[in-house]
Amino acid sequence: MKNKYINKADGTKELYLYGDVLSDWEAEWQDVCGVTGGVSTKTVREVLQDSPDAELTIHINSDGGDVSAGIAIANLIRSRAGKTVGVVDGWAASIASVIFMACDELHMPENTFLMVHKPSAYVGYGDAADLRAYADTLDAMQEGIEKNYQARAAEGVTADDIHQDVEAETWYTAEEAAKKYTISVDPLQAQMVACSTRNFAHMPLTVKALKAELAAPKKEEKVNPVQHFDKEKAYISAVLKKGELLR
Repeated sequence: MKNKYINKADGTKELYLYGDVLSDWEAEWQDVCGVTGGVSTKTVREVLQDSPDAELTIHINSDGGDVSAGIAIANLIRSRAGKTVGVVDGWAASIASVIFMACDELHMPENTFLMVHKPSAYVGYGDAADLRAYADTLDAMQEGIEKNYQARAAEGVTADDIHQDVEAETWYTAEEAAKKYTISVDPLQAQMVACSTRNFAHMPLTVKALKAELAAPKKEEKVNPVQHFDKEKAYISAVLKKGELLR
């Protein structure tokens, strides 16, 4: 789904952040490949600059993505003058959970999920010193990410509680998330939609099944496995060579 920005009649705004969190560089490559969707720092910044004092509801359905881009987006949301209301429409996983928690008010319909885990990196090349430096960077990023969660922790939840959840890759139901963080559980059922085909080690079966169902080609669709192959191959090669910190 392509991200949507809606101006409502009552003066409030709605922003839908669906799909992978992308660096601006990745987003540019996706444009070259003709791929729609995804969330980039540039597009979010442009939206937040419109009516900065108005109340903005941010709907999130994302597996996460580029750590640096996600942190930048969270900081943009946090520094906005107007009130922001975060709503999980399916799941907010990985760095998307940090974006969600940057909102002033947090809501999860009772059939949605929140996931926290350790950041990881795709390393295309490097010697032992390079790999140690990557590990140090990931540790520093994890510490910063956990501070974001700690700022929204429910009463009685310690920094160590959150650290253990991050270390283990924890998927919370809405009810479980509300016990750890200052999140309101809404009785209304969100209509969940798949945001990508990426899988995680401890992903709930409900999420896996939905991804598989919505990712399957429809009968009337013609699937061309070599479509845009050259562009996609160049994009993947460039990402690996760049060695960006991603999911």
